[in-house]
Amino acid sequence: MREISLDILRGIFIFDMIFVDSPVDFSQSYKIFLHTAWEGISIADLAFPGFVFTMGMASAYSTAKKSPTLQKIFRRTIILFLLGILYNELPAIFSLFLSADYTKEIFYTQAIEHIRIFGVLQRLALAYFLGLLIVKFLKSEKKIIFASLILLIISSAGFHIYSPENPFDRADNISLAVDLIFPGVNHIYVDYDPEGLYGTIATTSSMLFGFIVGKILMRGEIFLLLKFGVGFLIFGVLWNFLDITSKPLWTAPYVFFNASFDTFLLVTIKFLCENFFVAEKIFHPIMALGMNPIIFYFLNLFGLCFLFLIKVGDLSIYKFIFEHSIKGFISMPFSIALYSFVYCSLWFPLAEIFYRKKIFIKL
Repeated sequence: MREISLDILRGIFIFDMIFVDSPVDFSQSYKIFLHTAWEGISIADLAFPGFVFTMGMASAYSTAKKSPTLQKIFRRTIILFLLGILYNELPAIFSLFLSADYTKEIFYTQAIEHIRIFGVLQRLALAYFLGLLIVKFLKSEKKIIFASLILLIISSAGFHIYSPENPFDRADNISLAVDLIFPGVNHIYVDYDPEGLYGTIATTSSMLFGFIVGKILMRGEIFLLLKFGVGFLIFGVLWNFLDITSKPLWTAPYVFFNASFDTFLLVTIKFLCENFFVAEKIFHPIMALGMNPIIFYFLNLFGLCFLFLIKVGDLSIYKFIFEHSIKGFISMPFSIALYSFVYCSLWFPLAEIFYRKKIFIKL
């Protein structure tokens, strides 16, 4: 049986991930809807760790029925990782066929010589792989929590050991150093990779915290969930005296603050759905979206590639519609946010069709 609050929570984070990618003009958007450049947390910074957290929760439900084999874990990891590489290359592929200015030479340079190895789905794949291995071999919830903390200690220690005087310097930190070794300077995102290999250590902790919360939710121990939410927050505040809160580096405070937010949001959703009938109706569109998260993450990229590459005069269709509809309504930042919200909401009807036809695609 599906847990509706999990589907809703996952839907919220997928909606956020789509919303983050859809502004028609990033330079004039509200800063709260953009990823922080290096330190802090914005609404945009809640999306990816929230999805990692819900992946952990979903794993708690799936492993309760039957523990996955190593072969199944490895196969899903490979599929997600390869899909991630394809996701990275789709804009270049679309540009090759839809943009007259995008030549085969440019495609070869960007998509082949400088292919980006890591990314969102690749980070999900690696966190899933490491997290499920830990769950499979430790089994005990206390041991899994302990392992999560050990991973965060290892991640934090790496920054301080590598550069004791300035552990989180943007131009010189252990995460960047690892990126330059593998996959190398030609295969990372611009001058660093926010989804690089080193951050997988702490991301696995995010997944494992989600797993533990999922186990508690299955038992219906809501008060214990609240205690975990408070505990995550306290750990985040205390650890923030040692490490910065950074999404690109996926630091320990970032893990704890997001886990706390995710837990409290989960409890709130569950309370509303169980006590107010109308809440389930209101959340239904976002719940349907959350039942096929990876599919809509991909479909969104397809949609944006078409809308940004197909031109009407000198403007892309996406910008042309904005220019001739709500541009400047109240203010530029507000109209950009509203336009993104409307665009994201257009995925709800398709999600509803999938839901009614019981199409749930598992990778």
